[in-house]
Amino acid sequence: MKLEHGFTTREEWEEFFNQYYASIRLINQKTNELLHTKDGVESWIEKYKECSALQRSIYVSGNQQMQRHIEYFLEDNTRLQDAIADSLLSYQFRYCTGLEDTDLTYRSACMLSTYYTGRHDEISLMKCSFIKLVCFTFLDTVHFRARSLQLVTQMGECYERLYGQLSQEDQSLGLSIYDYMSSLLFEHIDSVENYNTYFNQTLLPSYQKGLQSYERFIAEADWTLEVNEIVPYLKINYTNSFIMSVLNLQKGMLSAPNLSILHDMSHQALQDAQQQKDASPFDLMKWQLTCAMCDYLRQNRDAKAMAELVETIDSKIPYRCNYSRKELDDIQFHLLLSLCNVIYALSKEVDMSMHVERILEKVIGYIAFLPSDLFTEYRISHAVYYEIIPLLSLVREAEDVIQYFMDLFMLRQPQTLIHTYMVAACSEAILQQLLKEKPELLIGLLGLDSVEAIQQKGDDLLAYIHNAALVHDVGKVLCTSVINTQYRNISGLEFEAIQYHPLAGRHILSRIGKLAAYSEVAANHHRSVDGVFGYPQGVEPPSEAYHLFTCIITISDSLDAATDSYGRNYASSKTFTRVLEEMKNDQNRYHAELVHFIEECVPLREELSYIIRCKRAEVYEHVYHLLKERQSKNEGIWQRQKQQA
Repeated sequence: MKLEHGFTTREEWEEFFNQYYASIRLINQKTNELLHTKDGVESWIEKYKECSALQRSIYVSGNQQMQRHIEYFLEDNTRLQDAIADSLLSYQFRYCTGLEDTDLTYRSACMLSTYYTGRHDEISLMKCSFIKLVCFTFLDTVHFRARSLQLVTQMGECYERLYGQLSQEDQSLGLSIYDYMSSLLFEHIDSVENYNTYFNQTLLPSYQKGLQSYERFIAEADWTLEVNEIVPYLKINYTNSFIMSVLNLQKGMLSAPNLSILHDMSHQALQDAQQQKDASPFDLMKWQLTCAMCDYLRQNRDAKAMAELVETIDSKIPYRCNYSRKELDDIQFHLLLSLCNVIYALSKEVDMSMHVERILEKVIGYIAFLPSDLFTEYRISHAVYYEIIPLLSLVREAEDVIQYFMDLFMLRQPQTLIHTYMVAACSEAILQQLLKEKPELLIGLLGLDSVEAIQQKGDDLLAYIHNAALVHDVGKVLCTSVINTQYRNISGLEFEAIQYHPLAGRHILSRIGKLAAYSEVAANHHRSVDGVFGYPQGVEPPSEAYHLFTCIITISDSLDAATDSYGRNYASSKTFTRVLEEMKNDQNRYHAELVHFIEECVPLREELSYIIRCKRAEVYEHVYHLLKERQSKNEGIWQRQKQQA
């Protein structure tokens, strides 16, 4: 008998979610077509609008089924029955790494967790925690790191204690706990004071425990089960991840005995790879690089020799210019990221500037053609934070660093790029008019203490707000998976991830010295002028030198978001007049004197109205041409490389 709400078998849940996820993948496909378009600009803009409308319609359609089969139970989990709960949990535990709707998955896991808590079912609760962990990881690997680490520690203890009671499938799937544990522990090193102690007391024991669990399972496994086929490869990846942690190290972090451990392991991995008949040449390069880095850290190889090796490996990694899964090579991409780490480490001793731009261009070229799905966006966000941003700190000119961020937005979040250009246009218009008619309001900005100083440094102030507007949303590079799902209402965990982006922006900009001056603006652009409302809570208000800049960008940010009728498909757009009226009535959130100035200054009001009505199309056209330039650039590089080969 078919149930009106929910399903009682894993197969039925799988069929249901496959249909739902297929619609999300269609959205991703359409987005990628826009990024790699061959259309003219007018057609591209129209297709952009059509894509936005399609996203919304698909969501509305899918949401009807979600309401019937998921939301029904989320509204009241007492409606659940064992057969429905068990089959839903079985599906989500088995396939959660392939999820496409993080919010729905997380809320379902919370609902099931409450359900099984009442039944004192530890095994099911462990599975619920694993699903939550995957959601944390995919949403924002930085913001949720502490909670993820606590969760995975508890799961590891539970897995060990209940191992004998688990089914073979659950034992197999549960091994992934150690992979997440290892990754999180390595990511934690930036907050570790004594890395040697951390390595000896935390990293190495944790790794060894995971390795023992892998070996125990492999010795006892039923190899007729499909789910077990991948376990030997997972073990290899688990071991490799630990060994390759050496690429994240700098001189002095590890003692000689600990370096010897990693040295022996890396050389053994290289020998094993050399003995494989089908070993990828890029895999061999990876282990050669790891072994060389061990030698460098042990002071058995100098920085110049390492730089030459970087040059050699880099020259053998091809550029990418084709959007096709078959054309992509994860090993190559991973090797590029490894080179990023090594270049950053070597920069402490030798000038690596000639390598930085080339590696960044190549990495961004790969990112341009990676498929759009939740797992991929997590991988990219992770790479941006841990490999690319440190390398960006070595770029000499601030404008070049900003351009790299604009490229990243263009290739993974085009709507964010369009938004930043609009915010910059509005912000510059407001500041320009203030310089003409009310310069006294600007006293204090950048430490300038008089109207005369303000007028003399007008170009500097305009340059500052232009750059600040472009990077005010830079924290969004960590939550692409949420940004690109704004065809639907977001709440709960996804909204929390969104709310973290101002703090993420501050942290990112602070790590890049040349952009540190914009960090206060990034941190506060969603806070109310009185500091009471908005997000994130608890952040220090901007200093006087940056306060009014922040207020201007806050106004411009809201103005663009509320009036965009092109790509902001999750809400109806508003008129400029209406938004201005709402700002005037919300004096706690917006700078009242600024809003009054905009209202009373006819030339400014007309210019802002023009930007919203007409310049938006120009910005979309500009982004279109940037995409075409990126395509031509990648194609040209690829053709030259092909001819040389």
